[in-house]
Amino acid sequence: MKKKKIKVFKKKFSDLKKIVFFKDDIIINCSISSEFFYKEYKKLFDRNYLIARHIKKKNIKLIFLSTRMVYQQKRNIIESSKLHPINIYASNCLKSENLCRKILKNNLTILRISNVIGLEFRKKRQSLMSKLIKGIKKNKIILDNSYDFKKDLIPINFFCQYLYKIIRSKYSGLINLGSGISLTVLSLVKTLVLKKKCQNFNRS
Repeated sequence: MKKKKIKVFKKKFSDLKKIVFFKDDIIINCSISSEFFYKEYKKLFDRNYLIARHIKKKNIKLIFLSTRMVYQQKRNIIESSKLHPINIYASNCLKSENLCRKILKNNLTILRISNVIGLEFRKKRQSLMSKLIKGIKKNKIILDNSYDFKKDLIPINFFCQYLYKIIRSKYSGLINLGSGISLTVLSLVKTLVLKKKCQNFNRS
């Protein structure tokens, strides 16, 4: 059985007010202001809020890509787990979630995502995988005391498959999205280093 195709159009956030929307359209906001990562919350820097306010009366849905860092850090986190943002970015995401809920109600899907790994293009903040891969290329990886932290990593192709299913199901609400498999940063580094050694051996 073939998957039903979904038409996808890439648009710039700066063109939001120029875009012509149709009933049942869905916006997946993949853009973010750099200030949202490091500065205290302001609506001016919150693109999800600005989108929600703009589409409020258009009867279309917003898919909000949030973060699992809004939770108190522990194992087996679920959607009802205790909230305790671990940094400014997570705190800003939580404030944005609450504002968007009030504006869009049932036309909002919030995905609290774990660490997505895969292709990256000019990201405003370097990911864990980017740091590790660049470190391996330079034969030098510097880790702080977070090397024992466990990370839930989800490959980009899996993430896209989950996103497709969520869109097709017309789900509204909150979902934690991850692989369900946790690895420590140190074990991930060892795996990447071992893979590089094997590749070098095969080429010799």
